[in-house]
Amino acid sequence: MQRTAFGLVGLARSVGLMALMVALLSACEGQAATVPVGAQEVRVTTTASEVRLEPATVRAGDVYFVIEQPDDPTGHAGFSFVHRGRGEGDPLPMSDEDVALLARDSAPQGFGYDSGWGSLQMFRLVPGKYVFMVGGGEPGVPPLSVTALEVLP
Repeated sequence: MQRTAFGLVGLARSVGLMALMVALLSACEGQAATVPVGAQEVRVTTTASEVRLEPATVRAGDVYFVIEQPDDPTGHAGFSFVHRGRGEGDPLPMSDEDVALLARDSAPQGFGYDSGWGSLQMFRLVPGKYVFMVGGGEPGVPPLSVTALEVLP
């Protein structure tokens, strides 16, 4: 009888601990990631036809992108972050000629494309330009909107 009582107490403790873990994980799931105090932050606002950056110029270093998509509450609307590929994991900048090419053709060869970030993304950026675009995605088809982020030394 004592063994059964102990088994029930142990089971009750296990169930209680599991319920506490589920509650804590549920509470954490709804928490949005935050930008550290004093960090560089760029607000990226996208709609189905436009992308805006505020500010459009930052210093080289860690840059946090806060994605705002009023037309898409899921945070996965169709925008692309375009760069010249990756160096040590972080995106490489584009030239003025690259930016002009993207305004005419949304899918040229030789570029890196990132999308589907959710609400926050951070990259360590070096001086140059990085592009956000909406629409296009097919060779020869211009995007609906192209906006360049300028990164200064």
